[in-house]
Amino acid sequence: MYQKGITQLKLKNYTQAAAFLKKAEQVMPESISAWFARADLFRIYTNYGKTLYNLGVKDWKEQGLSITSFDILIRAKFYLEKAAIIEPQHYINAYWLTRTEQGLEKSYVWLHPGKKNPYNAGPYYQKALPLRPSGITIRYAYLKYLHYKGFKTKIPELVRDMMEIHPPSYWQLKKESFYSDDLIPHIGQGLNFALEKQILPKDALKAFSDIYAAKNNFEKAISYYQDLLNLKPSLNSSGNYIHMGGLYLKAGQYQDGFNFFQKGFLISKSSHSAITRIYKLFKQEKLFMEFLRFSTYLQENNPGNPNFNISLDMSVAKCWLDMGYPQLAKARLIKINAARPHAPAYYHLAQIAAKEKNWDHMETAIQKATRLDQDNHSYYTLFSRALVNQKKYLHAEEVATKAIQHAPKNNPWVFNNRARIRWRLKKYALAAEDWKKAFAIKPDRSDFPYRIALAHEQQGQFKKALTFIKKAIALDPDNQAYKNLQKRLDQISRGLTPKIK
Repeated sequence: MYQKGITQLKLKNYTQAAAFLKKAEQVMPESISAWFARADLFRIYTNYGKTLYNLGVKDWKEQGLSITSFDILIRAKFYLEKAAIIEPQHYINAYWLTRTEQGLEKSYVWLHPGKKNPYNAGPYYQKALPLRPSGITIRYAYLKYLHYKGFKTKIPELVRDMMEIHPPSYWQLKKESFYSDDLIPHIGQGLNFALEKQILPKDALKAFSDIYAAKNNFEKAISYYQDLLNLKPSLNSSGNYIHMGGLYLKAGQYQDGFNFFQKGFLISKSSHSAITRIYKLFKQEKLFMEFLRFSTYLQENNPGNPNFNISLDMSVAKCWLDMGYPQLAKARLIKINAARPHAPAYYHLAQIAAKEKNWDHMETAIQKATRLDQDNHSYYTLFSRALVNQKKYLHAEEVATKAIQHAPKNNPWVFNNRARIRWRLKKYALAAEDWKKAFAIKPDRSDFPYRIALAHEQQGQFKKALTFIKKAIALDPDNQAYKNLQKRLDQISRGLTPKIK
């Protein structure tokens, strides 16, 4: 039972995990549990408490904070405390007990406003931190707790310790809302300690480089990154050299950038990935002409590589498109296909034809792309749109279905695409089902329930239509089209206007 519970816990099936772990506790013979199976009991209590904590948080997120989720957290604390009696110095149990106390502290405020809060995670953190002197997870959780509590004076010291213990934590820290320039001196102090102790020095140098790049001090950013490259050069990746090239681009030292991009390309396992990444850096800086210069430089230094030439030609074509020269892009794409038919080249030719409203050329090009790559849902989606533009709706519906079959399950747009086609075919019930699937995946998109409401209206299902238009308005209260539909549906439901044809 215990192992089944652990398996379900790893799969994040918390309800099932809790059931198995509860049974594991119940089948433990009372005669031996007190003395001979204390280690087993500890594992059961800890993992049961951890499971209940995750179950309570999950219920909180999905259903909103309630007495139910609060009670689950109380049960989690009960079992974690039982485990703590057996092993009071065990870090894992202390960590989850701290997290649970924090959850109770936060939720109590909302459920019982104005009352004195009996929960306080601070002492729990103070007990758990020494149990894992180098633990970054508990320190990161404590950092966010301090911010939540408003204990700003304690944050700098903790940040310094985190940088010293684990320099890569810089990248997570800089994403936080409380990250500011005021923390940089403390970050730098911690990173210097890490360098002195040789704790992940490449990561510390990378963090320093990023700090100075963010300040547009590219001289220092390049200097720190060069130190990174000089440290165990055999460990340098293609991405390291390409990143350095990007720093030189930002510094306006283009030739130095070219040299590092060339190094990155030469050791890359995928010439396509390397060139795509390099072009992205040029595009970010809007250095399109410099990229065209670099493409010539790269071609001259790497002749006779057909795979490389295709990858480079594709990026050059994208560059011409981004510069607003579709005819030059088209010429490069045609050159690629002349050498060897290439699905992405046909895809971009179809996009150019779409902008030119040349629907026949669009259909021909994207159809060739789908034949060369039969698993790409984006190609099928564009193919269906080419057919719609020529009013070939039945064929478009078939192709849109293929797009759904090959798209990731969490892609709402393929369902939206087929729904719009089915709307044109007056298949309102099927269109509504597709929009419902899209809405289930992306519940913050107000257009989806609006479209569902329109589809139900067309079927005379006015109560259902009202249900969904209210959801649309809840997401976008100021949308006049939504208000107009609700008003119309209200009038129809009261018999004030004739039913829509």
